Amino acid sequence: MITVLEASLLGLLVRGPQTGYELTKTMERGQFFRSGSPGAIYPALHRLEAAKHIWSQVQGRSHVYSITPAGRSALAQFCQTPVTWKELFTEPTLLRMKLRGSPLLPSEERIAFLQNQRREIQRAILESELRRDEVSPEHISWHIVTLAIEHLRLDQQFIDDMLDGRITLTLPGKQKSTS
Repeated sequence: MITVLEASLLGLLVRGPQTGYELTKTMERGQFFRSGSPGAIYPALHRLEAAKHIWSQVQGRSHVYSITPAGRSALAQFCQTPVTWKELFTEPTLLRMKLRGSPLLPSEERIAFLQNQRREIQRAILESELRRDEVSPEHISWHIVTLAIEHLRLDQQFIDDMLDGRITLTLPGKQKSTS
């Protein structure tokens, strides 16, 4: 199984080939899920290349990395595992990352992922409501938990909309032309 950082890099490479420098700059700008320091990116790229999830070619002084079919498969496998209810609090952007990667999954697996993820969100809401009930509404913790519950409900609605076909996500480069 790949790490979150490796999945992030593969997710960026799904968009198209990039140099290590470009990947590092994108991660530093916070445009994609980030795990670890910028110094961890090159070792992760080397691990991905050793595992045949990416390949590189030298162009000038730079290595340009591209995702392989095995890399797409590893990313799809990573994306089909729901974020646990506890991780929804500790790694909130991980859910968005997996939702962005969900178009990589075959239809049945994507639906199963979304249904399982919905259950994890429901459990997180329930756990949050139980904790909120232990705190006075005058306490700031009550308001923070209430805000977290509202965020979880928005995530739940988004997944419901995906399951009902009201929202369809596509991978970069796979959009239908509107001309």
